[in-house]
Amino acid sequence: MFKKSLLVLGAVFISSSFVFAGEVDLLVNKLVEKGVLDAGEGQTIMTETTEEMKKDIAKGKADTAPAWTQNISLKGDLRIRYQTDQAVNAANRDRMRLRLRIGAATRIVDNFNAGFGLATGGRKTAVLPAAYPASSQIDIVDGESRSTNYTFGDTLSKGGLMVDYAYLQYEPSSKYKILLGKFSNPLWQPTDLLWDTDLNPDGISLPLTFQAGNNLSLFVTPSYFVLDEIAASNDPGIFSVQPGFKLTLNENLSLKTAFVMYNTQFIKGGKLDNSAKTNTAGTVALRNEYNAMNPSIQFDILDLMGYSVSLFGDYVTNPSSNTANTGYCAGINFGAAKVANLGDWQVKALSRYLETDAWLDTFPDSDSYGGATNCQGYEAIFTYGLSANTSISIDYYSMDKITGKTATTPKTLTQVDLVMKF
Repeated sequence: MFKKSLLVLGAVFISSSFVFAGEVDLLVNKLVEKGVLDAGEGQTIMTETTEEMKKDIAKGKADTAPAWTQNISLKGDLRIRYQTDQAVNAANRDRMRLRLRIGAATRIVDNFNAGFGLATGGRKTAVLPAAYPASSQIDIVDGESRSTNYTFGDTLSKGGLMVDYAYLQYEPSSKYKILLGKFSNPLWQPTDLLWDTDLNPDGISLPLTFQAGNNLSLFVTPSYFVLDEIAASNDPGIFSVQPGFKLTLNENLSLKTAFVMYNTQFIKGGKLDNSAKTNTAGTVALRNEYNAMNPSIQFDILDLMGYSVSLFGDYVTNPSSNTANTGYCAGINFGAAKVANLGDWQVKALSRYLETDAWLDTFPDSDSYGGATNCQGYEAIFTYGLSANTSISIDYYSMDKITGKTATTPKTLTQVDLVMKF
């Protein structure tokens, strides 16, 4: 009888690679009914089969679904915001806003990964040029590049989700990888002086990292970002390369620095979508290329009397323009290294200055004077942890123009955010 049970058990284990657990149960029950197995033997086989299938699924070996579906990782966050904009001699603008982001990533096969994310966002509408046939005159609706906010209003209209990013990644070794598609900005930026944190570039990037001893890591990130597709002329884009290093001085101190060199292509003489319209002649035809240079630095103290401290900054200069071509942002972060639990808190303060043609006005932080250039001011942020992965923050901007400043140009912006990550 033992030999017979062993043979049946082996047959069931083999068949379990091709059928679902429920079908295995039916098979064993039928064998019990026929007297081939007694009830105790049947129960033992079903228990052992279930455990074996659980192990296979955990290892990604189950045949009930493709392997790539068994290693999907999910993430997301929800933010509820109250925002008030204030300007001199103008009525305050108060808004309730929402941001929802959902992302997934998976390993398809060895060395190949893929990921995508959906997010709420504003919508912009463009109409095709009049030269197109009348049958082609339809609105083109896209998401705003620098916003993932859905603003409450429009008589309870429903919000939409748009593709926030979607990429393929080839990583043949731990030292380098290739990114293709729409992805998180691969350039290290300690501030949002040049790049809004909601921006996910389209194009290709090849980040490389090297370990040069126990305390020094080197990195180089060459990239090309596609900015527009124009049927009748060359497509504008940006080449960039960012070399840098991180030096761990000891277990408490570290220094990170990098230098980005940008080379824009076919931007001069054209104009870009999502512009704040503050670059020279940006509303008609941009007067300059933007071959900017951008050094960045961050110095971290992990434990200073029980608190974490970071000093950081960005500087930019655009030699393609002869005037109004520099900018900087410098700041300090003090408190918990990361606000992740109840009682954690963090304070951040920044000073920023960005001249008219220091950088393209399509990319800077959209909350800083509407994402414009030719502005200066400061920002202060306080964040407090309410529970694991839930926090509340207050973000305050006080900004003004650099040139053309009058009594009515100062603006302030206050945002109160409740954020939950999952």
